[in-house]
Amino acid sequence: MDRQLLRQQVWRACLQYVPNQGPVVLCSWCGEPIEDEMDLHEYLVKRSSVSPDKQPLIMVPENLAPLHHSCHMAHGQEREMAVRCLHHIGHLRGLRRIGEWYVALWQEHELGVPRGILIPPGKESVPRARNYYERGRTRQAAIPERVDELQVGYAIRAWRGKRVKLPEGTNAIMHERMVRAVDDGYWLDYLEGILGWSAADYESLRLAQLARAGVESG
Repeated sequence: MDRQLLRQQVWRACLQYVPNQGPVVLCSWCGEPIEDEMDLHEYLVKRSSVSPDKQPLIMVPENLAPLHHSCHMAHGQEREMAVRCLHHIGHLRGLRRIGEWYVALWQEHELGVPRGILIPPGKESVPRARNYYERGRTRQAAIPERVDELQVGYAIRAWRGKRVKLPEGTNAIMHERMVRAVDDGYWLDYLEGILGWSAADYESLRLAQLARAGVESG
């Protein structure tokens, strides 16, 4: 299935909204042209949908990150542009919020795509978590470039859901920032992975999930 067609089906099913044809305009986030999806672009920012547990999902600007995947990339723009917008919006709204919203969207439509590459923190390996920290640290200006490796270890352990007893005199605020850095790197890795998926990736996972559902029901 064509990538653009698949994404439009998901968005329209989620929002019960079919965008009208509109003029060529520029995205306020990246300056790239948005051709025939401008109404949907505005709609996502101003309106809300409903999550699987019937709680409102407010369509605020963080959701422009996945939106770039549908209305920008189909017009021949590079993946790097979508990633750049993701980084920018993540600074403003938080990568966890974007990621959790994305997971809820796909789960609501029973496509099961994100969970295939989203490993629960408690099951992530320490080396991968260390890489997440390094990626996320660059987003936390208050974290020095050089810190005690023990502090990094404490942050990774806390992020993985393990009990951590901080030594006396530890800066608790810095510890929380370091834990947040690991989490930022985790969600950034996940969201960038989604932006790089092809239509064939989505379709193969969708078919695999349907096959599993058939086996379970049978």
